[in-house]
Amino acid sequence: MAYLTMPRPMPSFRFDTTWHLEASIDQVFDALTDSLHWPDWWPGLVEVQPLEAGDEHGIGRTQRFVWKSRLGYYLRFNRCARGAWVWRAI
Repeated sequence: MAYLTMPRPMPSFRFDTTWHLEASIDQVFDALTDSLHWPDWWPGLVEVQPLEAGDEHGIGRTQRFVWKSRLGYYLRFNRCARGAWVWRAI
């Protein structure tokens, strides 16, 4: 007798962090949207490599992120932008 096995759902992962900054919201938005420079200020992020430029809004931009954990393990993944935010003053 053959058994059909269903694939297990992928475990969920949620990354929550809080940052306290002495900067204007414009400066924060600029820093968060400039991912190539995240390793300059984000501990644990070792490298961001551009792979694809994407369109004029960054849609389709693909980058490889390399993180190093405190235990010395590396996590590498590619991220492709499927949307973009535009900052507007409230």
